[in-house]
Amino acid sequence: ASSSDDNGNGYGSPPLNDYTPAYIMEEVATNLRTAEEQLTYPYPDNVFTACFYRYSDGNDDHYDDDKKFNAQSINTNSKTKTRAIPWKMSRGLFDMTNLRPCKVIDREPIQTGGKKMAYTAIIQNRPGLSPEEQIPKGVKHIVSGIPREAFRFVDRPYTSDVHLEGAFRQNIGLESLGVFPTAWLDLKSEE
Repeated sequence: ASSSDDNGNGYGSPPLNDYTPAYIMEEVATNLRTAEEQLTYPYPDNVFTACFYRYSDGNDDHYDDDKKFNAQSINTNSKTKTRAIPWKMSRGLFDMTNLRPCKVIDREPIQTGGKKMAYTAIIQNRPGLSPEEQIPKGVKHIVSGIPREAFRFVDRPYTSDVHLEGAFRQNIGLESLGVFPTAWLDLKSEE
């Protein structure tokens, strides 16, 4: 199978020359690139940035209303409403269920002359979120003051190490061990 072959799921194997696993990106990228910077120096195609963030539509005491958070609503055009909300640390936030795709749009030092950065990002929905955790359609949800520790690099679907051409795979040969009942192995007789 070559890197351009379709493996039945609509994705091909990631090309080796452009491939960098998410865990390596996590180790080497101390400062994240903004979307504008990625136009000239993009991340590998097999990874994207995600951040830990919990969204609520005002039903949670952490997110009572936009005024409590000093949120700003900005109409960028007639169809899109933009919300800018400061990131807040809360108990359980770093649970994997709160990891969602995001696009970094700005970076600034936390302290003057400091090396630690705070980021502003557009937060996006991911599959499997409950309705109360989904950002409504038509809302560009922007969060500021996100620390680097709240970001992760994530492998895109079907692009992790196991999907590389030449990844080690071995038939484990359970049929020859007699683990399965004979009726399970004789599928052709039922057709």
